[in-house]
Amino acid sequence: MNRDGYWRSAWPMECGGNHRPKTVPTPGPSLGLTDHLLATTRHTGRWPVMFVQRDPGELYLYGTTGGAEPNVAGWVERVDPITLEPLATSGDLPAGGHEWCGSVAVHANGDLYVVNGSYVHRLAPDCSVVAELKLPVDHAHNGLLILSDGSIITKDIRLDATPSTLTVCNANLDVQASVELPEPSLGRIAAVVDEARPDGSPGNGSAVDVIYVPGSTKLFRVTWNGVTLTLDQSWQPTYRKPQAGGMAWDATIVDDRAWLIDNGSIESVQRRFSRTPTLRSDTEPSPSELPGPPPWSE
Repeated sequence: MNRDGYWRSAWPMECGGNHRPKTVPTPGPSLGLTDHLLATTRHTGRWPVMFVQRDPGELYLYGTTGGAEPNVAGWVERVDPITLEPLATSGDLPAGGHEWCGSVAVHANGDLYVVNGSYVHRLAPDCSVVAELKLPVDHAHNGLLILSDGSIITKDIRLDATPSTLTVCNANLDVQASVELPEPSLGRIAAVVDEARPDGSPGNGSAVDVIYVPGSTKLFRVTWNGVTLTLDQSWQPTYRKPQAGGMAWDATIVDDRAWLIDNGSIESVQRRFSRTPTLRSDTEPSPSELPGPPPWSE
């Protein structure tokens, strides 16, 4: 598992790695037949999204605000790993009015990077804000990855006819490059390092990050060589017919194959992204917040 760019911990980013294996690269707890697990819960009153770990005992919780609050904001807390009570907090982080679950990751430089709405923030380990970037695309962004050279890549989420855009910034939150995709994209991106060159050629020893993006009907492949983002025009396989069920939400790259999480085309999510800024959760009737049956037959 390649984790160049990340802090060396058991879980410095969502899904366990850029190719989204969703597994921890450490031994399990070795529970015996008489062992028991205890669970702790804490109600934040907001929308908690994910945890990441820095050093042992350093657990961070990222989330966004709920629809009942007047303003949309992101937030990060360092929490006690046993009680889940906050030990430090970032306070509210601007989101540009876009309410959707973003992401947090622990960079190899020791700081945390958060994408929420149309903003990226760099936080020190004490959750204080080091830098802030308003992304060039004024829309909700749904996740970030740290690439092998320490660059940060993120993508706006779209469900209408507007194409999504990949944006790369450096660790200081200076925008380095961007590329517009041929389609809107709902799902989160995945990436590998120099494992599948778009032209099929073997690697030449230089690090090249290959990013996979699930579009509305096709899967796209983009490379980052530290300077430019390049869309592979020759590799764009179709996984879904237009307006059909089976929309891909996330991509996972395992054993030289791309796997797509099939969450369908959920009406409430379509309604949320039917305008800019996105509709907030308190503008939707509660039944629509629950996924309905898939719109396709077996």
